Amino acid sequence: MPTRALMLLSLLVAGTALADADITQLKIGDHVTGPVHAGRNLIPLPAGDWQVVAQSQDDITLSNNGSKRKTDEMRAVLLIKTDGKRLLATANLWGNLGQSSNEIKWSSTTCIKPDKPILYFENYGASGGSNFFHCAKLNHWTGFLKGDSAYYEQARKNIKALGLSLPTTTLNPSYEDFYRGGIVKAYYNINPEALGFAPDATAEWKDSSWHLDNLDAKHRALTDKLTNWTIQMSAAMLAARTEGTLQTVPDLP
Repeated sequence: MPTRALMLLSLLVAGTALADADITQLKIGDHVTGPVHAGRNLIPLPAGDWQVVAQSQDDITLSNNGSKRKTDEMRAVLLIKTDGKRLLATANLWGNLGQSSNEIKWSSTTCIKPDKPILYFENYGASGGSNFFHCAKLNHWTGFLKGDSAYYEQARKNIKALGLSLPTTTLNPSYEDFYRGGIVKAYYNINPEALGFAPDATAEWKDSSWHLDNLDAKHRALTDKLTNWTIQMSAAMLAARTEGTLQTVPDLP
């Protein structure tokens, strides 16, 4: 095995096990079995062992509709769940670290509805001149983790260093919450190949067997389960943020 690959593998094997994790303290290879904290954002996870394979740190300016405030720090961490031989799922978690006393005025285009999603639910409101939005989505992703971002490249390298193969197409439940003090997001990817489905290497998103227009009975049964799971996960995410208490995210189907 090349020296660089051995170094990556040693980092992944040497990770710490954490039942309650601060996103700013996580390192590549760490194992997370409980919630992740990003500033005041509390992000619950489904049960199981989740391992860190990528991290991102960006400066963002939380501004919309002419309302601006100082630059904040956004952190992201990409976690994987495996059965030791196969990649089962990934969890891509995002949250801003600061909390502003000035309410952010989000625009109505904050939650972007994809073309023909399997599930799309949006809820929004206004209070004291501030808009807030949260949305749940379920879609499929052809070309999983492909792209030229350093974040995805880091994830790909570390997943492969563990001897795991990447599925070409995944199912992508997600939750996005744009609230008065910032942003919290959770993007999951489920590997259908680990659930007994044939690989779907279709290059065109609309031609995939997981596209809403192409679902057969077997594929529909799984998307129905994931639709229910996405709604429950989103409710747990919202309650964790608004109530500040740990919520239970159901096990993945």
